Amino acid sequence: MNENRIDVVADALAKAWREGGAVSPLAEELWPADLAEGYQTQDALDERLDFELVGWKIGMTNQAAMKERGFDHPVQLGRVYRDFMQTSPARFSMSDFRNPPVLEGEFAFRMGQDLPSRKEPYSLDEVRDAVEAVVMSIDMVDTRWGVHPSKLNIHQGNADNACAGGFVIGDELAGWQTLDLATLPVNLYLDGVHASGEPYESERRCTLEQLYAALHWAANALSKRGFGFKAGEVISTGSPHKPVFLGKGAEAVVRYGDVGEIRVTICLLYTSDAADE
Repeated sequence: MNENRIDVVADALAKAWREGGAVSPLAEELWPADLAEGYQTQDALDERLDFELVGWKIGMTNQAAMKERGFDHPVQLGRVYRDFMQTSPARFSMSDFRNPPVLEGEFAFRMGQDLPSRKEPYSLDEVRDAVEAVVMSIDMVDTRWGVHPSKLNIHQGNADNACAGGFVIGDELAGWQTLDLATLPVNLYLDGVHASGEPYESERRCTLEQLYAALHWAANALSKRGFGFKAGEVISTGSPHKPVFLGKGAEAVVRYGDVGEIRVTICLLYTSDAADE
């Protein structure tokens, strides 16, 4: 993908990010063709946006998702911006999104140390030691491409910041160091009704060590691109439950067994409360 093509796509996406619209249809030959082109476009998009970076989101971290796509590492990595992040209990409006958002409760790492870009790869121990805590989070998936996120290929999704929409950050997960994250029940409820279906099979869940491995991959993938993690940033790690497609406004609550919960209200209409919180 030459620089001119990257610029065309990044310009179109940046306009949609800033103005709240969607990308007008682009010729298929402009679409990113592989992971490298998707990330090159995302980096060019970031250069065009005046948003404060507060974290990253890693997607498709479980073994089944990677195997289905022919990779031995996660295949989505995007940025989390302050303008689109709130603290639980959060409040968004449906008008904040281009599509009805897809909700995913997730485990997220909060970094306690910087991991800047460098020539030498980071070891797993270095990445593990840089983690301060595991916190609860909700990823609200959306896209500026003008179609539902489920219709995109991986490379289009990565170009549009890994389909980042809104993000909710919650409290530290009590006892996370010793919890079995691969078996901890994680369920999403809409207006009190269980909405995330049957639990994922074991191949679609991750242990803490597998999430550390995903973080390790992300740290080195970003380092090669000239970026790095900073202390205080949060890095989400993919959903341990089936994604929930939101069709209307609702209160969403994600419960992590009996350890904790995180919540967000998505209003049908824009309200001043949604803007203030």
